[in-house]
Amino acid sequence: MEFSKTYGPIYRLLAGPQPLVVVSAPHLAKEIVRCDPELMTKGDTYQHLRYWLGNSILLNEGDEWRTKRMHLSPAFSVRSEREAATTTSPRYHQDSIT
Repeated sequence: MEFSKTYGPIYRLLAGPQPLVVVSAPHLAKEIVRCDPELMTKGDTYQHLRYWLGNSILLNEGDEWRTKRMHLSPAFSVRSEREAATTTSPRYHQDSIT
């Protein structure tokens, strides 16, 4: 059973000892982020991963996240992915010719 059908579009969930607030409606999530993006933090749970991931984009927030995201965006464009596929996959290249 989907929790949002039972509890509505916003509900509290316990993940072990950690309380989480779940917003399951996209329009509500958009409003929350639009209101004050600085309120949206990853919390302490992610900090335990810092040992393995370092200061990566997965753990960053705010301006630091935006800067790293801006630098990474071009690498994931459709054009970039297409170029990477054609140089690394002969089959992709052959399929795209026919």
